[in-house]
Amino acid sequence: MTREELLNRGLPKWPQMLVTGPRLPEDLALEVIRRTDSWFVLGYGCNDHHGDRRLAQRFRMPHYEDPAVRRPEGFDWRAYWDRENRWKRAWGAIETQYVRNNWIGSSFIYGPHGWCHPDGRIHYIDNVGKWPSVEENTPRTASATRSARRYWMRGRRRPSKSTPRSTPQ
Repeated sequence: MTREELLNRGLPKWPQMLVTGPRLPEDLALEVIRRTDSWFVLGYGCNDHHGDRRLAQRFRMPHYEDPAVRRPEGFDWRAYWDRENRWKRAWGAIETQYVRNNWIGSSFIYGPHGWCHPDGRIHYIDNVGKWPSVEENTPRTASATRSARRYWMRGRRRPSKSTPRSTPQ
């Protein structure tokens, strides 16, 4: 089967996905989570709005949606999205469509979960959306792991002090 034939296959409604892979060193797993966790990528995590607000302030995340703050009329959304994109680029965020890491903040009934575990295990079994395509679920998860592995192989055991903690201007 060719790659194109594989990517054009249809999936059923609410399919389950099983992701497994070799165990990563713990510091590399934490780097993968830093880059892919929904909290950093989407700007929210769970129903703990006070906790979310504190974390967003700590990391100066421009894309955090505070439910207690109402945007003024005429709010400059273009500038907001530009700041968000700059922050994500500097952070090294990698967005995935259906297969997510939710370790920082999760409102999932069974608690924090994801495909890359903090101890380095690569394992995920969950549904991946109502009507997902094969193409939406393949390349970015592998890309996140490869990207973090390259980062780790350069000899950097932890994010450097130059890792952004504020919005790039």
